[in-house]
Amino acid sequence: MDLWAIDRWARRNGPLHRAAPQAKLAGVALALAALSLSTRPEVVGALAVAWFLVVIGTRVPATAALLLIGYAMGFASLYAFLTWEGSWPDAALLVMKAGGAAASVLSLIVTTPYPEVFRALRRWLPPLLVDALLLTYRSIFILLHRWEHLWDALRLRHGFSRRHPVHSARAMAPGLGVLLVGALDRSETLYDAMLLRGYRGRITAPKRYAFRKEDLVPLTLGLLSLALSMGTCGP
Repeated sequence: MDLWAIDRWARRNGPLHRAAPQAKLAGVALALAALSLSTRPEVVGALAVAWFLVVIGTRVPATAALLLIGYAMGFASLYAFLTWEGSWPDAALLVMKAGGAAASVLSLIVTTPYPEVFRALRRWLPPLLVDALLLTYRSIFILLHRWEHLWDALRLRHGFSRRHPVHSARAMAPGLGVLLVGALDRSETLYDAMLLRGYRGRITAPKRYAFRKEDLVPLTLGLLSLALSMGTCGP
């Protein structure tokens, strides 16, 4: 999965792309509330499918969307297995809720440039925490890029083989150590550079929110999700 593609998708021009980050955050929050409140598998499944259709409606390839949502469902399946109490419906409900939550959050990520997401979060979270999350998000892509080069070098020099897992693990361990030390060194260098350039606990300031007609799209989706969940909460 090319995670760099997420940035490209977020900068397209569509109805959901043009909506304000605050409206999309509110819509996702309503969707997450709907998924949390519902106890009926058919409703959770319908919400998960609906938000998946929203994601691919933003021109994200269906295969890529399924892969990203599948990560969350995979971890949820592992958790359901570890906490298994003999109830298949409960396990299925947990996995579907994870898929629906991932799809709704993905609809925000693939339609909003990451600086705008963190800028909007400044109204509800401490500035220092938002800055840390912003730098962590960008650092993930940098570390993945460095890992790709490191993996290619290790593979060419040591000849990894599935038939020799012990040898492969021994060759990989120093590489992971180098990557970790490099990440720590890079973080210190980045922080020193930010201080020299005037960083005093704030990277970007939140923008004043002004309602626009495109904001109705995520808000309506979130409200419909919550209405469907609340309308089927009865016995």
